[in-house]
Amino acid sequence: MLEVLCQVAFCTAPPVSYGFDLSDYWAFMRYMPALSADRDLRLRSEWTDLDAHQKTVLSDDLGMGVTASLLMRALGLSTLASTNYAVTRFGKPRMYLKASGKRGPAKSPDFVGFDRAGNVCVIECKGTQTFGNLIKSMNDGIPQKRNLVVGGGLALRESVVGGLFIPQYKAKHSAVCRFVDPAIEVDLAEGRGGEDPWQVFARANLAAALHLMGYGAEGNAVALGEQREFSALFQRANELSEVQGDGNLAMARTRTVFYPQSLKSDEGVSVAGLRASIGISTDIFKLLATNNVDAAIQASAARAQREREWAAESLDGGFMMMTPTGLMVKLELLQQEDGGVASLERRTG
Repeated sequence: MLEVLCQVAFCTAPPVSYGFDLSDYWAFMRYMPALSADRDLRLRSEWTDLDAHQKTVLSDDLGMGVTASLLMRALGLSTLASTNYAVTRFGKPRMYLKASGKRGPAKSPDFVGFDRAGNVCVIECKGTQTFGNLIKSMNDGIPQKRNLVVGGGLALRESVVGGLFIPQYKAKHSAVCRFVDPAIEVDLAEGRGGEDPWQVFARANLAAALHLMGYGAEGNAVALGEQREFSALFQRANELSEVQGDGNLAMARTRTVFYPQSLKSDEGVSVAGLRASIGISTDIFKLLATNNVDAAIQASAARAQREREWAAESLDGGFMMMTPTGLMVKLELLQQEDGGVASLERRTG
């Protein structure tokens, strides 16, 4: 589930934001206490009394995290970005929407990405805490998939709707994750102009990372291709730290939360809180900090084409994920000890 939380951080980070998105404030860190200490995936008994709105948000976010984690491996995904952002950068005939809406069948699918061969994969994610709603919500996702048209020389490989049922504590059913693969329309028209496809995904990922790191204006400038001084990245570098994971270095912002009551790890250790670090590969960050934005996007795209696979590493008391485009998310469980708090990774490593 630490890997799932890493994916929630990545999937809910918008390339363009104006400061009122929950993801801007790392809301994913609040979900760990909601999970039961049981070995099977379900929510704590206290969760039952929360209001319906909070339950809906958790269902949506964990639905994205679980399905994206599974599809990352199953489809060999190299990149992933929000569909609404991607279509603005690709445009006709390469990728566009037939209908547009915020809710219901006219809504666009959640994500598009490239697999390791550079083929397009389209993903719609659903989540629910009511078992009887799982199939219905997944069926609702099928017409959403058909609103997207892929063409202009882009090869469509997969079109998947994934759904997660996460049960409340006293539910009779166990957790379920299901997938269906409805077809979507392919536009046979040629048209290869515009921005390099790998750079579209690199731009989206770097912009999302900047938002999560607290550089909202710079994130919007990267996402929208606007001219802007990036000196704030250099001037505020003391707010960041260099984080290592799986041989990769990233300039990252770190935040820590302590929970009202201790949680239990899989090994039975009492967990007092969670430390999260989110950042950008150090070499790419340095390009951004010195106003070499185009070079940073090109380096990120080249890295994705070269490496093609996400780095995902289980740590002692933690988890680290790094995308081929250079975005890192690292989570560490914190244990309450006499005299202070210690990272489980450092304690057992």
